[in-house]
Amino acid sequence: MKSKIYFSFIASVLIFYFTAVTNQHAYSQTPTNTKMKILIHVTIGPENPTKAALAFLVARTAIEEGHTVTMFLAGDAVQLIRDNVLDNLAGLGTGKLRDHFDAIVKVAANSICQVIPARLAV
Repeated sequence: MKSKIYFSFIASVLIFYFTAVTNQHAYSQTPTNTKMKILIHVTIGPENPTKAALAFLVARTAIEEGHTVTMFLAGDAVQLIRDNVLDNLAGLGTGKLRDHFDAIVKVAANSICQVIPARLAV
């Protein structure tokens, strides 16, 4: 009985080891500095501040990581770029919308990020 348990234990350790080695090899061939082009399509307006701020937080984080980001605001989301909404909207755990927006616009001047000029529709 002990030999069966010992054999099962050894087999489990070997399977775990080979799985770990195989996965490590697969990941080592993937470039770690891959930059992506990301489109963030926002349709949530000020009625859901957490989701609205989350979209801008995701965009800001992707930009800070060096990715190219395009944000497209449609429908109710166009209201998000009004000054009074930018100043007053804060999501739960996602931060203030004004902070994210200012960081995105600052980078947009360097053409790493594109902000669709939806302000014309406001």
